[in-house]
Amino acid sequence: MAARMIVRNPLIDPVPEEVPLERAPLARVVCAVHFPAILKIVDGTGAGIAAFQESIRREYPTLEQEVEQSVTIQLGDNKTISPQVTANVVWRFTDKEKAWRVTLGREVLALDTQTGYTNRKAFLDRFDTIAHAFIEALEPAQCTRIGTRYVNVLTGEMIDRFQDYVQPEFRAFGHQPFLQDLVAGNQVAEFRVPEGRLIVRAGIHKPGQTHDPSILPPIDAVRYFLDLDGVNLEPRDFSPSGIRSAAEGLTERVYTMFRWAVTDNLLEVCNG
Repeated sequence: MAARMIVRNPLIDPVPEEVPLERAPLARVVCAVHFPAILKIVDGTGAGIAAFQESIRREYPTLEQEVEQSVTIQLGDNKTISPQVTANVVWRFTDKEKAWRVTLGREVLALDTQTGYTNRKAFLDRFDTIAHAFIEALEPAQCTRIGTRYVNVLTGEMIDRFQDYVQPEFRAFGHQPFLQDLVAGNQVAEFRVPEGRLIVRAGIHKPGQTHDPSILPPIDAVRYFLDLDGVNLEPRDFSPSGIRSAAEGLTERVYTMFRWAVTDNLLEVCNG
């Protein structure tokens, strides 16, 4: 596997052939689409999402209701700042093994997994199924944002050989002589790519730290993270084929950057 030879410019190069990994360093994979608010989704009785639940209930039988609070800041006429707190109902559907979770909010439909990911096609096929069910049940008019996010983590003995696994541009001082005295390390870069935008977050979490608690809860150990987030902000009709095409392009761009960021040694260790 010659990753350096396959990918010369990860921002524009075609996606390299996918290398299956027996022990992929993935901590979470997410695909999400946003749409103009559908208020009946946040009906706390569940009546507004009953048809959607029925369509996916066999695959995702467990349903939980959560309430998320968001804060917006408003500036009054006398220039006083007034925070406004809004509570939104969010529905979570999980499969029997709790490997897959579907999230439905008034402006977002998402699929994520921590342990169930095998390859891009299988992941997008699964998202297709819930997108079709969502369209049939709730008839969204438009898609305003599509995102795919892959969060990779190295821990334990891999930290000791960190330089063997990650290219220098992505290390964020996570190697000696810096690691011992590092208090926090987090680098963020956003790039234009043919598919939209690619946001790269990379760095070192010391015990109890995280760069995003909603995506990667803190643990009591040192770990390296490589969080690759592909985003398309082009409004489009909410059609499964259009969403699939855009999401597929984003996952390929994310994978291309992953292959550029890591070494062949990491691929070999994950399959060794």
